[in-house]
Amino acid sequence: MNFFKKVFVLAIVVLSAVQFRAEATKRYDVKSGYIKYDITGQTEGKEELYWTNYGEEEGRYTETSVNVFGIEQSNRTVNIINGQWANAVNPNNNTATKVNHEELMEKMAGKTPTDFSNAMIEAFGGEKTGVEKILGKKCDIYTLKNFGDMKVWVYKGLALKSEANIMGFEYRTQAVEFKENTNIEQTKVTLPSNVTVVQEMDAGDMPDAEEMGQVMQQLKEMKNSPEYQEAMDQFQELQNNPEFQETVQQFKQLKESPEYFEAMQETRVDEGYQQLQNDDMSLGEKTGAIFKEETSAAVEETVREETRKNLKKALGNAFKLF
Repeated sequence: MNFFKKVFVLAIVVLSAVQFRAEATKRYDVKSGYIKYDITGQTEGKEELYWTNYGEEEGRYTETSVNVFGIEQSNRTVNIINGQWANAVNPNNNTATKVNHEELMEKMAGKTPTDFSNAMIEAFGGEKTGVEKILGKKCDIYTLKNFGDMKVWVYKGLALKSEANIMGFEYRTQAVEFKENTNIEQTKVTLPSNVTVVQEMDAGDMPDAEEMGQVMQQLKEMKNSPEYQEAMDQFQELQNNPEFQETVQQFKQLKESPEYFEAMQETRVDEGYQQLQNDDMSLGEKTGAIFKEETSAAVEETVREETRKNLKKALGNAFKLF
C-alpha cells in the first residue's frame, strides 16, 4: 500500500504542475481565495486551499482516510508555501520539513511557474481535451496520457476538479465551494509559530520532469504486463479466502484495542519525528507477519523489482517532503 500512496503523492505533484498554467510570474491568475474540495475514491476526505498574492502564499489542509481490507487509516497533512519556502507540516507533533520552492521548480523544469508547468505536462503526455464549467467557472480540461488515466479541470491556474485511475486505484477531487478574491486570514498561509522545522530538503535531490515521465511510463507498461494481471488475479482470490478474511478481522480488532493504541503512542514518543514520518511504512512492516505468506507474495508480484528500483532511483528523496 505504501507504493500506491507514493504514486498518489506523485499525482499531486503533477496536479500542481497543471495548476501553474497562469502568467509566467504568478502561480494563479486569482489574487486570493479559498477552495474546499471533496476527495473520493479509494481515499476519502476533504481538502481546503487558501492563498494570497496570486499563490505566493498558500496553505493546503487535507484530511483523508483509506480503508484497507476493512481497516481504516486516517491522515492529516498541512502544506504551507511562503514565497521561497514550501513546508510540509506534521500536525501530530508540530514539526515540518521544508524545501526551497524556487530552486525546486528550477531543478524540475525551469525558472518560472509556467516553465515548470509546460515541462511537467509535456513529460506526462498532457494535452487540452475540452472545456467544462465547475461551480459556474469555465475550466480547461487537461488529460495526462502518461499518468494512468488522469484528467484535471483548470480555472485560471487553479484545479477545480481532478480524476485519476492509476493501476486500478481511483482518486478524485471536486471543488464544492469557491471564494474568489476574498480576504484570507494571514494565519491560514503562515507556518505556525509552534511548528519546528526539523529537516531541510535539498532541491537538487529532487527528480526532474524527464525522470518523472520515465517512471510513469514504466508503471504504464507494468500495468499491461501478464505478470501484473496474474498478480491481481491472485490477490483477488486471496481477498475471497475465508481464512484471510478472518485474519483481517482479527487484525482489525487488534488495532481497535487499548493495548494497540498504547503501543503506538509509546512508539511515537520514543522514536520521535522520523518514526512519525514513516509511520505507515513501519506499521505495515510490524503487522505484515499477521497476514499469511501468500499475501505478501501477491503484493510483491504486483510491482516488479526492476520498476521499483527505477522508481526509487528517479524519485529519490522527493517523497520525504510529503
